[in-house]
Parts: sequence; C-alpha cells; structure tokens
Amino acid sequence: MDLQALYREFCDIYAVSLYHQPWWLDAVCGPEHWSACVSTDKGGTVTGILPYYVTKRWGIKVLLQPPLTTYAGPLLFYPDHPEFKLNSRYTFEKKVQTQLIAQLPKYALFRQHFRTEVINWMGFYQAGFQQSTRYTYTLDTLVSMNHLIEGVKSGTRTNLKKAEKYSIISIEPRMAATIFDFYTAALKQKGLRLPCTKQVFLPLHAVLAKREQVACFVAFDREGHIPQAGLYLVFDAHSAGILLSGVSAEFRHTAVMHGLIWAAIEFCHAKKLALDFEGSMEPGVEHLYRSFGATMVPYFKVWKWLNG
Repeated sequence: MDLQALYREFCDIYAVSLYHQPWWLDAVCGPEHWSACVSTDKGGTVTGILPYYVTKRWGIKVLLQPPLTTYAGPLLFYPDHPEFKLNSRYTFEKKVQTQLIAQLPKYALFRQHFRTEVINWMGFYQAGFQQSTRYTYTLDTLVSMNHLIEGVKSGTRTNLKKAEKYSIISIEPRMAATIFDFYTAALKQKGLRLPCTKQVFLPLHAVLAKREQVACFVAFDREGHIPQAGLYLVFDAHSAGILLSGVSAEFRHTAVMHGLIWAAIEFCHAKKLALDFEGSMEPGVEHLYRSFGATMVPYFKVWKWLNG
C-alpha cells in the first residue's frame, strides 16, 4: 500500500493542519523525502495520520521534523457519537498511536515536536519513546482590540510607541528573502544551527504566496527607508503562526520587533485567526512574546533512538 498516496487522498477530502498539508511537506522536504503512517478502523475509515521527514544523519536513516515546520506528530480523528466517553477516548488514542507507530520504517532516530493539542502520548511512551515538554505562546485575537491592548504589558506599550517613532511597517510579499536573511543572521550571531537553506525556504514561500497563506511584515526606518527587520506569518482558515523573524543589529534599539508583532496581531484580529507565536524558549524572546498578554501552552518533543 502506498501510504503517501493514501495520505494525500485523505488530505484532499478532509481538513488538516497547515503543517500536515501534503503541499507543505512537498515544499520543505521534497516529494521523495517524506512519507506518512495512516491508521484506519475496521470499516476503512481513517482514524489517524503521522507524516515524517526521511533523511540521513551519520549515513543512517532518521525520521525527523520536516524543515521549517513548527509542529508535526500525529493527528487523530475521533468517532462522532454522543456515547464516546472519556475512557473510550483514551483507548482510542492509544490504539491509533500504536497503529501509527507500527507503520514507521526502520530508523536510527525518530524526533518530532507534536502539536499542542496532543496531550496524551501514552502509546508512544509504551512503545519506548521519550518526551520532554516545551512551551509556546498563543493569543486569542478574536476578542476586541481594547481587550488585546489591555493585555499588553505597560513596558511593551512604551516600546510600541518607540517603534512607531522609528519605523514604518508594511506587508511586502516580495521581501520574503530579506526576512529570511534577517532570521538567519540572528541565528548565526547566537551560534545556532540554521534550520534550512534559502533554497528550501524560497520554494515554500512561492507555494504559500500562490495560495495566499502568508504575510511578510517588513519594518523600514522613517528616514532612509532601509529595511530594519521582518516577520514571516503563515496561516490557514483558523490560525496563524510566526514562522520566523529577525531584526538587524543596527536597529534593535528602536524596539522594531515589538512593532512587527503588534502588526501581526492586528492582522490576525482582522482575519479572525488565533495566533501562535511558535516561540523560542530563550529568555529574551520568551519574555517578549508573553509581554503581549499571550498564554503559555505546552507541547511535546518526542523521540526514540535505534528501532530495528
């Protein structure tokens, strides 16, 4: 059975999250470098899916988080009937997870970040996987703008006024590469590993732009109209995520990143999208995200070494 083909067929009919979309996986992995596990019930109805990126480390096969993809892990599709009690839910989750795990090919390492909705990883635990908890921040932008403003820390409000003084922020679809350069420069300065090359990022941007599922926020200085910083927001019909962002070291004193985040919040509010900061756990970045009144939300990093 061609599980990738079955996965594609299912996703053509039913709604799945942005990062689980086959076209997203094609863009960041290449069609030949990803596959999926698909569990079904006795009647052939799909009950769960688990895509994975197939690559090599140290010359051996590993199944990893797809590049530029914040969340992966399983998506489960629960029975829709009123007698589906809590115990039945737990049994269903473990059964589907066990079925998905059984379909994984032999690997040296499996490692993914699960979506925040996944709070039960019992099937993975009992199959020998390990887990560590990470955190992101989310913001309900469906409330009034006054409510959003009230949730912002006073010091951040001051920085928003400062950013407005120094910067002009606009949506610039053609400056995706510039935003990526800001992002990679910031990572290099911190000595962090780059998640992918620009050759991976630009094809993804082309697909997102064609589908109108991206907003490229760029800040320019008011005097010379020089790009200062950028924020790359991806979204579907229900939610948005800050995929990457970065600011030139020359303009950090202007609080420009505060302005970019607020522009993204206003965008999400207008489009009625929940916002996931998809945030770093680094002290400075984490502090910035929660200063906007965002809620801390846990998610799981799940991994296992040497299978078969």
